Amino acid sequence: MQIIHTSSVQRVDTISDSRVKMTLETLKKWETMALAGCSADHSSLFSPQSTFVGTMANRAVAVNVDGEPDYLKRYMEGFLPGLQAIAWHEVLITQSEMGTLATGTYTFSKVGAERTGHFTFIVDGNGKIKHHHSGIKIEGTSSIEI
Repeated sequence: MQIIHTSSVQRVDTISDSRVKMTLETLKKWETMALAGCSADHSSLFSPQSTFVGTMANRAVAVNVDGEPDYLKRYMEGFLPGLQAIAWHEVLITQSEMGTLATGTYTFSKVGAERTGHFTFIVDGNGKIKHHHSGIKIEGTSSIEI
């Protein structure tokens, strides 16, 4: 399991050490569950009324909303088989109106393949994910400065 080292984390503003620690702990829990595979209850990491857009998903889905199908579970059942490791890169952490925002890139190692993607997690004050988005980096493209 790849551990996020604090030396690879940059603070964008004056965010408290406790918020940084809680956010990194939430990301580590997410990684642990992803590597555990389909049997893990990923929705337990998400706060009520949260949203998720997976690496291979074509839309945002609601998580932990009463009466909604468990799209997160179905997505993970399709994405996680063969996942062997997650390496975190360029983690930036800042405070937003919705919670603590963690953005950056990571690499998924699956049987026979590696793919680098970008991520966004918004973590609330209780260490629960309010929003998660992930996307695959398109090969042959460079980043755009804005």
